[in-house]
Amino acid sequence: MKWTEDDIREITSETVYERGEDYWMDDRVVIESREGKKVKAVVKGSQNYRVEINLDDIEDYECSCPFEGDGACKHVVAVLLEAMDDDETAPAEEDEAVADAEELFAGLTVEKLKGFFLPELRRDQGMRERFFAVFSRKEGGNPPEYYRNLVANILETDMDSYGFIPYGEEPDLSEITELAETYSSQGNFREAAKIYREMFEELTAIMNNVDDSDGYYGSEIEAAVQEYVDCLSSANLQGEERKEVIADLFGHFRKADGEFWGDYLENALESFCQTADDWQSWLEILEPFVPAALPAHEKNWSEYSRAERLLARKIRLLELTGNTTEAEKLMLRHYRESSEIYRMLLRRLEESGRWEEAVGIAGEKDSNLHLSTRKESLELLVRYYENKDPVRTRALVVRLFLLKGNWEYYDRLKESDSAVEWKEDFAEIARELETDKHRALLLADVHLREGKKTEALALVLADDDLSSLREYREELAGTDPDAYYRAYRKHVLPQTRMVLPRGSYRQIAELLKEMKSIPGKKKELTQWVTELRVENKRKPAFLEEIANV
Repeated sequence: MKWTEDDIREITSETVYERGEDYWMDDRVVIESREGKKVKAVVKGSQNYRVEINLDDIEDYECSCPFEGDGACKHVVAVLLEAMDDDETAPAEEDEAVADAEELFAGLTVEKLKGFFLPELRRDQGMRERFFAVFSRKEGGNPPEYYRNLVANILETDMDSYGFIPYGEEPDLSEITELAETYSSQGNFREAAKIYREMFEELTAIMNNVDDSDGYYGSEIEAAVQEYVDCLSSANLQGEERKEVIADLFGHFRKADGEFWGDYLENALESFCQTADDWQSWLEILEPFVPAALPAHEKNWSEYSRAERLLARKIRLLELTGNTTEAEKLMLRHYRESSEIYRMLLRRLEESGRWEEAVGIAGEKDSNLHLSTRKESLELLVRYYENKDPVRTRALVVRLFLLKGNWEYYDRLKESDSAVEWKEDFAEIARELETDKHRALLLADVHLREGKKTEALALVLADDDLSSLREYREELAGTDPDAYYRAYRKHVLPQTRMVLPRGSYRQIAELLKEMKSIPGKKKELTQWVTELRVENKRKPAFLEEIANV
């Protein structure tokens, strides 16, 4: 195993670990599925909660419970312990079972095998489908609607009487994917692709009736689209067949019309199209839908975004097919209206060594350009001027730091500046940040980087935000413990007087522990906790959560 009980303890508190261990020992965990390193389970309690964990990274987990504390909840702990227990016992049990089966098969006749399997095939549709996938030589396979109905039947099992799938319901589609994998393993990639296509079609068709559709269902859609393309890529399609696939994917992309799975389809097209002929086919299919001009984004952002995406794709395909002159004409025509096309043009001019043109465009001021575009413009100007004009380069790097707060630029300035230059640049940075109250914490970080804790503390206290106090506690609480403790208490006190869910009480307990760690404040905090126990004697959940403070 890559992780142990000690690793589980690292991602939660000891109290939560013990509760999770109790749940596991009480056999409250039901593992629903385990595919590779992804495990899905239900943990039974006063309510049933669904848990999903990536066993390659046990900090990558989800649970449907309302736990709001730091780290994993008891349900995740219980599932990890169950998964670890399964890992330790399953291989030996599986090997023993396979050996027993092989011994039994050796003594069975064909008639006995038929007597067992035929009733099982009648009863178990999944087994029946896999059996035919391996042994049938049916010309052309099954019609697409056959697989569409298989998927629909599974989804219907989790629908309510109104045809709606509630939050947390995750239909098990493994029967469908296993069937497709069986066809793939037999080299029948076209039939496998047909299954994945119908799976994608049916899933996207019901998205309006699914609560939290971009979670579990989003990952299933993404996987189905990618598997569809992977199967067709393995099917050695040629000529018109490849063009039909490109048209099919692009048709679905247009139909998605801004839905999240549109990205999956565009990624699939990029994955499938690998040759000049593919790119040309895509370009020809795309061409009728590309607007001659971009609409004003202020009036209709979704329409603008759709048009920009199509136009940018046309430019990329023109470049890939060698029509760089036409691609550049489009860039020059539209770069002031589109951040994406602006970036493409700068990249092209720089790569072709046309620095003067690139600098001229990068130096233009256009309020419509996005923040990320201004960053790229400044970076290009730095690359151009760094060996020509040191003073201008310094001013540009200052602007880059102020633009994004990227410490790479700050450190670059400090390392390359003389003492006098750094004094000037630091003063400019501080001046700019002082005029923007929304960036006070970046200025606090600047002061911390320079060892000026008193100045940083003043900014954090003035921010008057609990999350800021928590973020800077380890670095700044010791600078003025009394002030830091008072600021914490100001935010925590009102919460202690409310009736809240247990998860919120757990959060209060964590805050009290943080206050306890402020230098010299342990005694004062202990006294306050004693008072809180008296004041909240009618809130047993609160008392239980602060018991270990």
